[in-house]
Amino acid sequence: MDEIVLTATEMASAQPVRKANATQTEMFSVVAHGDHWHVLHDGQRNAPLSSRRAAFEAAVAAALPALEAGHDVTLRTSPAGTDGGDAFES
Repeated sequence: MDEIVLTATEMASAQPVRKANATQTEMFSVVAHGDHWHVLHDGQRNAPLSSRRAAFEAAVAAALPALEAGHDVTLRTSPAGTDGGDAFES
C-alpha cells in the first residue's frame, strides 16, 4: 500500500473525495398510513398495500437491487398491531 503524505496546508485545502466504489446506505421504511401500508424510500411512498407483510415483502424486493450494487441497506418497520390485525411480526 502506498503512503500519502500531505502538509498541513495541503490538508487544510483538501476536498473530500468519494470513491466510485464507496458504500452508500439505502433506507427503506415500512410505514402505516391510514388503513394501508407503504414502503418509503428516497422520500417517495409506493402504492398502498393491504398488509404490513405485503409492504415488508415489497421493501425487501425494492432493496435487492441496492444490495446487488454493493450498497448497505437499512430496513425499518413501524410498530406491529397498527394494521387492523395482520399477524405478521417483525
